[in-house]
Amino acid sequence: MADRLLSHARILELHAAAASAHLMGSRDALLAGLGPAFVAGLPHARSPAEQILQDLDALNSVGALTDGTVPLAVWLGNAVALAGAREESAVFRRALLHATSGRDEPAAVPAIVPPGAMKILFLGANPSGSTRLALDREIREITGKLRATPLGGRFEMAQEWAVRAGDLQAALLRHRPQLVHFSGHGERQGESGVLVVESETGAPARLREGPLGRMFQILRRDIRCVVLNACYSASQARVIGESIDAVVGMTAAIADTSAIAFSCAFYQALGFGEPIETAFELAKNQIDLSGLGDADVPKLLLRGA
Repeated sequence: MADRLLSHARILELHAAAASAHLMGSRDALLAGLGPAFVAGLPHARSPAEQILQDLDALNSVGALTDGTVPLAVWLGNAVALAGAREESAVFRRALLHATSGRDEPAAVPAIVPPGAMKILFLGANPSGSTRLALDREIREITGKLRATPLGGRFEMAQEWAVRAGDLQAALLRHRPQLVHFSGHGERQGESGVLVVESETGAPARLREGPLGRMFQILRRDIRCVVLNACYSASQARVIGESIDAVVGMTAAIADTSAIAFSCAFYQALGFGEPIETAFELAKNQIDLSGLGDADVPKLLLRGA
């Protein structure tokens, strides 16, 4: 049995917030991501309201499980997603930050971890004739960072390689991701830039920002965040950001080592329950901490900000 993660007063505050957000009948969704055996071992109560309070009290006394999952952090992440734009979401976010890091500051934007698993779709493209990028290293290190976080077990990483323009729609429809991560080349064209994927022959093919933005607009229902980890991708990010809540793009060329450092720190922060804006700032800071000098290149666009 671990020391209590939160004070009793905060547990009561969470219970009141759950009632105000109409979550008393959402026990299954709040416990999504925890194993059936663990859930079966929680105490049972006579009413939904009493059950939520008993669940919170029990989870508050449990530290990390053998797979690294912190049950209370899972509950709080689910509560954030279920509360959505309600003001009670801020109560859950603050508690999640405190439970995972000991901090008490409010999150600037909602965390993006939804109930159950969160799917990240990694799209990799390195056409023949272009500079070779360490895409395999990037995905390996992102996966390793996520696994070491309290919410890491909630993330599912889907991968599509040697991506062509004709593959994009099918990949998004097949995987239905909440977060899309493109890693590859970008090129400057005049005052903007283009993403580079593969043609049918494996040679470079360039994606125009208008059709790319339209695709994300059509399929925006599932997608909460897009990361374009490619040089000169800020103009594509602006177009995609008209439909997607959070989009990251690069304002200039970025070194491979800097791009990997950024990605690893960004997803690590999400795995610790941080909101997108904090994860983005930590990712930029990691570039500086590593002495790589590209920290001013990534740009975060938040829709409505």
